[in-house]
Amino acid sequence: MACTQKNKSTKKEEIMEETTTKTDEMKRRFRDIFVSEIKNSQTWPFWFCLLWTICHITMMWVSLISLLAYQVPEGMTWAYASLLGAYTTGKEVNKWVGKKITIAKPGELMVYAWWISLLLMYVVIFRNATYKLPQEMDSVCFWVLGIFFGGETSKILRSKLGFKQRSTDTTEAGLAEKK
Repeated sequence: MACTQKNKSTKKEEIMEETTTKTDEMKRRFRDIFVSEIKNSQTWPFWFCLLWTICHITMMWVSLISLLAYQVPEGMTWAYASLLGAYTTGKEVNKWVGKKITIAKPGELMVYAWWISLLLMYVVIFRNATYKLPQEMDSVCFWVLGIFFGGETSKILRSKLGFKQRSTDTTEAGLAEKK
């Protein structure tokens, strides 16, 4: 019986050691990716836009769930559209002048996040008519979609006109390739 408890104790220690090793490896990989992202300032505007997107969508959901007791601040949609437009324009201008920017996190994430949220809100409203769509929710979705397609149109035009680009790949694979 004492031997069985010792085996259980040893197994627990082995599992704990294995878990610690895996956790340490995950931390190291995350740190390496995070440090490489920080070193490349081209990703900062993306992260800022993503943070703004998360905050804005969260506020829209709080507004919906609270039956509009909490309102998204007036002008936030215009500020967000301006920020996203400036980010996309800057990225596209860099590409047009020959500097290829490949960011590891695509802008499509923002489009999907907004449109999935809008669809889910419509479903909630359909199921319970006491809920009302937050002001400007549909507008911000159209703004985001328009800005995204503006960037996509720019990409197609550059391709058709035969613009060549130098690579400044910020994906994990691209950064490893540069080393």
